[in-house]
Amino acid sequence: MGVSIVTVNLNNKSGLFKTIESVFNQNDKNWNHFIVDAKSLDMELNDWIDIENKNISYISEKDNGVYDGMNKGVNLTCGDYLYFLNSGDTLLNSYSLNSLAFHIPFYDIIYGNVNLIVGETSKIYTYPENITLDYMLIYGLPHQATLIKRSLFDRIGGYSTDYKIISDWVFFMEALFYQNATYKHVDTQIADFNGEGMSQQDGNVKLIIKEQIDYISKRFPTKLKYYKFNSPYVKKHFRRMPRWQRFIKRFFFNQFNIV
Repeated sequence: MGVSIVTVNLNNKSGLFKTIESVFNQNDKNWNHFIVDAKSLDMELNDWIDIENKNISYISEKDNGVYDGMNKGVNLTCGDYLYFLNSGDTLLNSYSLNSLAFHIPFYDIIYGNVNLIVGETSKIYTYPENITLDYMLIYGLPHQATLIKRSLFDRIGGYSTDYKIISDWVFFMEALFYQNATYKHVDTQIADFNGEGMSQQDGNVKLIIKEQIDYISKRFPTKLKYYKFNSPYVKKHFRRMPRWQRFIKRFFFNQFNIV
């Protein structure tokens, strides 16, 4: 059973080639690598020739956002499992994919740990052996360290393009709690995760909260209060406000979902 590695890229040439190098250096070659580029302005013809010389397939065309690009990767590849490693993210060492692939084909979702890198700082994030709804509402799983069985995409219908920033989280929520996907945690660091991505940017915190509230209200309405009082995004959002403003804003948020 092969693995299709999908890398979504937009105007991040240096990050893209770091990602490609980390994949190319994997000891296990039972994978194919596909680049989904959104018509990057910093890529030249010679860059694409270099990529082709590494037997990497690619497409470069305008898309409707990162999740549209990830869905293209699903549709244009053939592996039994999908692994999304976006430009700027890198596999830790030459055996990283082996650590996950060892558990194929016994589970729908196979996930490890990641190292979040922001500038000169880094932090290793570890994930639990047993996944609960409460855990997923607050944290989620790292797509940079997760193999996903292709059949899940057929059952769920890919990544939702209704959301701009949380659709990977939504996919895992649907897979685990509506599709009863089987899963396995591999307690080892798989990848270095570029902490400058959209989900890590302070300016996107408000949008993340809005989108998560919209999803939870529709799919897990009884858990909305739990989310509001425990989400790290919510805490971060209100922590940045003056104390007098925080009290008023919190009231409207708790009562009317106004962020």
